[in-house]
Amino acid sequence: REKEARQERLLFVSLHLLLNIAESTEVEKKLRKKAICKFLVAMLERRNLELLILVSTFLKKLSIYQENKDDMKKLGVVEKLAPLMAAKNNALLASILDLLINLSFDKEHAHAMIKYGLMGRLAELVREPAFSDRALRVLYHMSVHDEAKAAFGYAVVGLIRTIIVEEEERYLPLEVMALGVNLTLCRKTAGLSFTFGGCWRRATRC
Repeated sequence: REKEARQERLLFVSLHLLLNIAESTEVEKKLRKKAICKFLVAMLERRNLELLILVSTFLKKLSIYQENKDDMKKLGVVEKLAPLMAAKNNALLASILDLLINLSFDKEHAHAMIKYGLMGRLAELVREPAFSDRALRVLYHMSVHDEAKAAFGYAVVGLIRTIIVEEEERYLPLEVMALGVNLTLCRKTAGLSFTFGGCWRRATRC
């Protein structure tokens, strides 16, 4: 165990240095050629909290570029992130959600989030003020993909309906209104609640 701890400290220092020098586009290209995503995704199986936060932050930075997102897709990054969504550490959860926001623009990553059961956890995080905005952005991006809309179950649809009904109109986040509209465009999700259509009309008036 002590040997593993020393190894993780060394990894942390090395990755922190790489993250700092990766501000240059040329350096990022070189890192991709060295299969940096493969190395980082493998690190998500580690147990060291500080290392996990650093790795997810690094992946978030790299995920700005489609080529890196494609690499992460092949490496099953969402599958590796799924168990970490149960983390109780706020910094780690925030870092993972920031990464998921970038990944959720991609249809296949969005499908992976459904496959590995992230929907329920994202709905839970919408109720937590520290993570609500981030979780809503991920759900909104997912709802943009037509094939993903039908996977939104009552837990999410009911939650969005409740937020729209209970919040004063002038305080409704844009992500909530946009997500509500997107969900009404799918017959299955629109039909999950007979009152949802009324909620949508209210949202579109804001």
